[in-house]
Amino acid sequence: FKDHIDVRGMRASEAVDAVQNFIDDALMVGVGAVTILHGKGTGALKEEIRRYLRGVSEVASATDDHADRGGAGITVVRFRQ
Repeated sequence: FKDHIDVRGMRASEAVDAVQNFIDDALMVGVGAVTILHGKGTGALKEEIRRYLRGVSEVASATDDHADRGGAGITVVRFRQ
């Protein structure tokens, strides 16, 4: 299991489907946090992904990565323990 996924270039619906599967896998494996590389672009991909993540009860937070590591182009997802 890799703790990151790259959805750049995907349509929003494809990206959300990929993220759903990725989050399900992450929860089964029991990792504490994962990263989603969606790029900056128009922000549409990031918004759709974050909208999905807000509905997942096991997600404690979904925030931009540190500016030195990609900032707004990467979402760091932390899970409840």
